[in-house]
Amino acid sequence: MRKFCEQTGEKQEAVRAKILTDALFRRFFLKDPIRQNAHELYAASFIESINSATNFKKLGSNETFIISGGIVKKSDLGTMKPRSKSVDFYWECGNKKFYAFHKYTRDSGGHQDNQYRDLRIFIEEAKSGIPDAYFTAIADGDYYGTNSGKAQTAKIGRLRQPADGQSVFAMTGEDLPSFLDSLDC
Repeated sequence: MRKFCEQTGEKQEAVRAKILTDALFRRFFLKDPIRQNAHELYAASFIESINSATNFKKLGSNETFIISGGIVKKSDLGTMKPRSKSVDFYWECGNKKFYAFHKYTRDSGGHQDNQYRDLRIFIEEAKSGIPDAYFTAIADGDYYGTNSGKAQTAKIGRLRQPADGQSVFAMTGEDLPSFLDSLDC
């Protein structure tokens, strides 16, 4: 509402009163659930419910980054500019540490292609060899089941190709419980 008032010169009190009395006007200020991180909150709840996932943490925005296989806190970035967006989740499974980057993408389009690119960059940056650390790019939503260009391969399959399958993995949220079971942790 504040931004609307700045752009239009309207007084906040008048806009607030109009929102309270006019349902159509109120809809202008509704936030799309996609932009409310509802899918990230659901993914966090899902991961936390997996029995073998312990010490789960939903990391804050811009808190932890993966740079050339290293885990870097925002406070330690200095002049480094991370290529990848920040890590979303952390948990442990036995003596293994997991860092996950999550995207939910429903439809195709330019912005959605950028989210796909963000997952690929995370995968590239995560390749390392940090002992007992696993990096998972979790790709949820219909978009990742669609074919990727001329390759006629689903986008989730294209994400799995650059992952090394040793410490860096790409998967859907549904794949996560069986993946953790396969690690015997």
